[in-house]
Amino acid sequence: MAGGFDKQQMKTLQGITKNVHTMRHHCQVDGCEEAAINSHLLQRNGILNNIAENNHLIEARPTDFFKWNAIDCPIEFRQVGINQAISLSVFCDKHDTELFKKIEQGNLDFGDYETQLLLSYRVVCAEIVKKEQNIEITKRIQRANTLNFPAEMLNTELKGYQLGLRDLNEYRKLIESELNAPTSKFHFRRYSYSKIAVAASATFSYEVDAGTSRGIEKSFEGKVWDTGFIHVIPTGTSLEIVVGYHEDHTNDYLVRYIDSWANLDDVALKMQLTDLFAARIEGWVMSPSLFKSLSNGAKDKFMRYFSDNAANYNMLQRPDFSLFDK
Repeated sequence: MAGGFDKQQMKTLQGITKNVHTMRHHCQVDGCEEAAINSHLLQRNGILNNIAENNHLIEARPTDFFKWNAIDCPIEFRQVGINQAISLSVFCDKHDTELFKKIEQGNLDFGDYETQLLLSYRVVCAEIVKKEQNIEITKRIQRANTLNFPAEMLNTELKGYQLGLRDLNEYRKLIESELNAPTSKFHFRRYSYSKIAVAASATFSYEVDAGTSRGIEKSFEGKVWDTGFIHVIPTGTSLEIVVGYHEDHTNDYLVRYIDSWANLDDVALKMQLTDLFAARIEGWVMSPSLFKSLSNGAKDKFMRYFSDNAANYNMLQRPDFSLFDK
């Protein structure tokens, strides 16, 4: 993308992105005007510190969109301090402490329904912040006289973000309602495996016809897209996978995908994690030593696959390699 812009246009794009990402955000709790603080999607103590080394992690982060081109990958691996890893300004200090007290203190029970809901609530609200930022960036690009993005492309991009925000707000309401008065309409599976030094917490749409004309029609019809929630949590001795969905917003393919996390051997688990990181979610971390142990060939395959499929919304896609080859 960057190849078509001069230095001044690049500076404008960079300024827009930086300003939006650093602007003050209010807490995501309705009615709260306090500033949101930077907090982890998975807590530092008891989760991230189980794989951090010298207080650092390797994170797969999106490359600034104005640097995209036909050669470079739209993500990059960066070493980050544990305080910055998979974190975002979502809630104010008071609400971040009060809402997540149960999962921030003491030993986590990954089979507990409320714990599963709280993990999912935090990441849904974080995705709302990301969508709001993307909407604001796109609107500013539209207003920038010095930029010449095709209007139709920007309008399509903006509409996609707005529809995604609509869906996330619906899921936020559903989780809030469930936390206040449980009905067991969310269904989670919990799987335990030998420890691999990775961590992630994310939502992912699982519409088989996403990206097709029918998928677009569904969005404009107001249908909330079927969505899954996944949390990859390293403990001191194991890797816990918590994955789920809402019974009113699911399909057979999504349920089969969730069930596909069961009874995996080491090779199959690493293939499943590769698929998750390459094709379904953003925002995940691994330990520096694990990253160092991966072969350059595996890293290159991952980058190429991600680049080639960044706009591939086919949920049935499956990479044919493992990132964890050494």
